[in-house]
Amino acid sequence: MSEWRDVAVEELAADEPNAIATGPFGSNISSKFFVDEGVPVIRGGNLSEKVGTRLDESKLAFVTEEKAQALARSIARRGDLIFTCWGTIGQVGLIDERSEYEEYIVSNKQMKLTPDPEKADSLFLYYLFSGPAVSGSIRSQAIGSSVPGFNLGQLKGIPLSIPSLGEQRRIAHILGTLDDKIELNRRMNRTLEAIARAIFKSWFIDFDPVIDNAILNGKPIPDEFIERAKVRREILGRSQPSPPAPLPEVEGRNYRGGFEFTGLVERARELRQRQTPVEEILWEILRDRQVLGLKFRRQHQIGDYIADFYCHEHKLVIELDGGIHQTKEAKDTKRDAYMQTLGLTVLRIPNHDVLKSIEDVLSRIAKAMGLSPSPTGRGGGEGVAGYRHLFPDGFQDSPLGKIPVGWTTAALSDLTSHLKRGISPAYVNGGGICVLNQKCIRGRRVDFAAARRHDPERKSVEGRTLEALDILVNSTGVGTLGRVAQLWDLPETAVADSHITVVRAGKHVDSWFLGTALVSREKEIEALGEGTTGQTELSRAVLGELPCVVSPVAAQRAFGHFVAPLLLRIAANQREARALAAQRDTLLPKLISGELRIGIAVRPTTRRPR
Repeated sequence: MSEWRDVAVEELAADEPNAIATGPFGSNISSKFFVDEGVPVIRGGNLSEKVGTRLDESKLAFVTEEKAQALARSIARRGDLIFTCWGTIGQVGLIDERSEYEEYIVSNKQMKLTPDPEKADSLFLYYLFSGPAVSGSIRSQAIGSSVPGFNLGQLKGIPLSIPSLGEQRRIAHILGTLDDKIELNRRMNRTLEAIARAIFKSWFIDFDPVIDNAILNGKPIPDEFIERAKVRREILGRSQPSPPAPLPEVEGRNYRGGFEFTGLVERARELRQRQTPVEEILWEILRDRQVLGLKFRRQHQIGDYIADFYCHEHKLVIELDGGIHQTKEAKDTKRDAYMQTLGLTVLRIPNHDVLKSIEDVLSRIAKAMGLSPSPTGRGGGEGVAGYRHLFPDGFQDSPLGKIPVGWTTAALSDLTSHLKRGISPAYVNGGGICVLNQKCIRGRRVDFAAARRHDPERKSVEGRTLEALDILVNSTGVGTLGRVAQLWDLPETAVADSHITVVRAGKHVDSWFLGTALVSREKEIEALGEGTTGQTELSRAVLGELPCVVSPVAAQRAFGHFVAPLLLRIAANQREARALAAQRDTLLPKLISGELRIGIAVRPTTRRPR
């Protein structure tokens, strides 16, 4: 610890106005100023006590540019730390490369710190404030009891023990690398889930395969599907691309197999081994013929260039563009022109689109090849053709409107073998059995980190333990009722508490199908709640009456066969993320206190943009 020094927070602030500042007065930033888009406002709900959640941008409020300029002293930018000063004190956030916006306004219940980059590394400070010592110190200084407070003067005076700037960066690099992988897994899972939901909607809500069969067989289309049929006719009417022609010879170039430029083999292999996070996400989607049944290659050599992704069957090159490409337009234009001389189509996709709208990305890839945007999975075929034989070519009347011929309707309870509320737990602080509660159902997935423990000696759990692929429906509360998640992964014996209804598919219903069906109907399930505005309840009897459209088991199983690899990969990513979080949480207090020192061989490197 000899190289570490004690400083107050205010000594680390940048030498600029408002480097340490509170948000504006409440009357200056109340909800009446909020608009649909503009400059985002960071409020308490956008911060978290969880290490690794640097900024939750799922529920941002916005103010106009003019209002933001009037509140300029409370503007926070990349590199700034954000603290809660009223309410859940101890929360800390960081605006960094992951953040969607360049600037934010700090709300009236937050404070911000702009560190001097010559004195302190922002990411190191984030972990330091997230650690048990400093966060505990902040909570111990709380002002008031019903609504705890922590003011600007207290923040300025917090004593910190910090190492040299180089050591700070090394510590931040180690912890940040673990968090980067956790974040990558989270984004990848969101993408995989979106694909599964898009396929379910195409097959079982929009009835695309049925409409296609009706068009191909000259059957009538019900009025309610006329607009969708126009889209499907356009897709079906596209001519199949001709087989790829031999590539033209290019003078002065040395090709192997007519395609590869021999000098780039090692370079391509190196790039495959260190893909960027966005490349990893898209590759997980394109690999193994998961999209349109087509084979894609990654980091493929074409002449003296290396394409990010390449489909030989349709001669399509996909390039992912980060921010650096804004300064490489001339080189990219030359590269694209060369690809076109080989008869190739080049599709450039911004990194941001992969992270924010994977469905649109898949549609653009399909459109570039003249194919349907609906994936078919392994086995090939245009659009849904790979499974079209499992669907009829007409519609029939039902209590729920027009549904495909041969399909039925049923109440949810008729499709399940188990539909019950969880137990009322006997909570214990250690040991016991894992108990999943309302907080565990977030973003259509199960977060075991928020679980508690139950003493089975005080209350038996016989017949109430959860099984893999069980569906959990949050059945109480305002704003939380109706949340649905499926247990793709069950790392230990667990039960649900009494606020959750456990739904288990019957033996004649595919579990993947039923889980995705309920996830797609969260808003409907929420509307079934009964009670006051302060507390709503969803009884299992009411949930059991939820009407469902039921396809033949063969179509359900085809869907399950397609999405199972995606959802199992999600489960594997979740397991890895939990292991990485445990490793980070073990290292964090030891690294930021100096108990665990980093060897001289570990050098800081520039982290890839996140």
